[in-house]
This record gives sequence, C-alpha cells and structure tokens, in this order.
Amino acid sequence: MKLAVFLLVATAVLAVGVDARRKTLSKILQKNWAWIATEMDRFNLLDDMDNSANDFTVYLPRDSNLYANSPYNSLSDTDKERYLRYSISPATYDPNFISEFNQFETLDSEDITVQKSRQLSVDGIKVKSINRGNNGLIYVLRAPLVPSWLTYDAQPNLAELVGILRKTNAYDLFLSAQTTVKTSVLNQAGPYTVFAPEKNVVTMVLDSPLLDGLSTPEIDDIIDGQIVAGTIMLDDLFHGQTLTTLAGTTLTITKVGSDYFINDNVKINRRYTDKTATNGVIHVVNGFLGF
Repeated sequence: MKLAVFLLVATAVLAVGVDARRKTLSKILQKNWAWIATEMDRFNLLDDMDNSANDFTVYLPRDSNLYANSPYNSLSDTDKERYLRYSISPATYDPNFISEFNQFETLDSEDITVQKSRQLSVDGIKVKSINRGNNGLIYVLRAPLVPSWLTYDAQPNLAELVGILRKTNAYDLFLSAQTTVKTSVLNQAGPYTVFAPEKNVVTMVLDSPLLDGLSTPEIDDIIDGQIVAGTIMLDDLFHGQTLTTLAGTTLTITKVGSDYFINDNVKINRRYTDKTATNGVIHVVNGFLGF
C-alpha cells in the first residue's frame, strides 16, 4: 500500500516537473517567431498566451520571413489583427485526439479547417511539426495561412503566389524562372492561368539530361508552355476543350470521372487547384507540358 502511494506521488511530481519545464506559448513565440510575436503583442494577443492557465492552438509558418511573400504586409492594421486572430484557436487541439476532418474556432469570426488523413494539414497547408508549450500547441506550417476573407486587392499576384504556394507543394519551376523573362509575365496584369509542375517532377527533370544544351529562349518556351492567357478555373474545364499556351502550343483537356488530364497523361492535382491571385490562377499538375 505504501509503495503504491509512493509511486502515485512520484508520478504526479514527475508529471508536474515535465510540464514545468515547458515554456508558455508566449515565450516560445518570442524565442522562435520574434517578428510574429512582436506583431501579436502590438495587437494585445500575446499576454494571454503567457498565462499557463489559458489554452491555445497557434498556426504559423516555420519561418517568419515567409510573411514577406504573403498578403499580410499589404493589409491594413485592422485586417492584420484579424489575420493574426485567425491563426489562433482558444483551445488546445492535440492532433493525437482529433478526427479526420475538423473545423475549429479561432479568435476571428471564421473557423479554421484541420484535416488528419494521410498527412496533417491546416486549410490545405501541410503541417511540418508540432511545438508543445505548457498552455497549448503551435502547428508549424509550410506556408502562411491565406484566409478566405482576404479581399481581391489584398491577394498576391502570380509571382508572389508562386513564392507562397511552392512551400506547400511544388512550384519550384517558377522559382527557377526568377532568372528568366517569365517572371515579368507573372507580375503583369494578365490574367493568366499557370499549370505548375509538382516538385518531384521538377526534381526528376533537373536530374535528367532533358534540359542539357537548351538556351534561355528554349527554356522560356517550356515555361510559356505551362501558361495560358485568361483566368480558367477548374470548373471552367470540360472534356475535349483545347487551350493555347503563351508558347503557341495546344493543350487538350480530357475528363475522366472527376479527374482532369492535360494532353492525356498530365493530371491536375485536385488538392492544389484554383489558387487565385490578383492576376490569375494556379493549378498544380503532375508533369511538364513542354516535353
């Protein structure tokens, strides 16, 4: 009996000790996300997260610098505060104890969507890791959140959107295009529809001899072959449709069930489609259209 009581007390002391070693979310943010913490403090959102009696879940990109390529900097202070409030839930949502599809309350008026199927994601953005404090969690995201309430004028253009979305999936082709004239196309008024290849496809092509000996104009033609004038959403596509790219090539759309294919064998990734910008839209595809 005495042994059982001793073990119970020891376990309780150990548990308290482990929890005590964890810092509050406020301290974690100030150490690892100093710029975001400063912004949160500016809108009086940080103090409550310094109280271990309060529970929160925070959704942030792994690098504060990613906000430089997000819509955040173009917002008014009123919308900046709303943006930050949208990234905070007033409860702890441990991914070990949530269902596959969840809509959680935030400090903003809009709920946030957290999915746990093959991979944990927040509003479709993959979660890189979880930081645990003594009063909640930080979901470390691969890109900044883009709330649905952002107005058209607050959205990034295609060049900026490429910088944001490549963190979530696969926009390295157009990151490479920063050295070519095609960057200026993505910055123009447009509108344009961009079919951006997935990261693994880009890696495979870069590791192959396909680009060996090609001149800059030839590489530009490959990039042009991924871009169509006009804004074309997924629902605008139909079986048998043909599109003309900026390179003058023809793309033929095939619909099989709910899936869309370009030129028979390049599939549109339905998880990363209809990503809108001020001057167009981006769809992720699982192959190059220029080879």
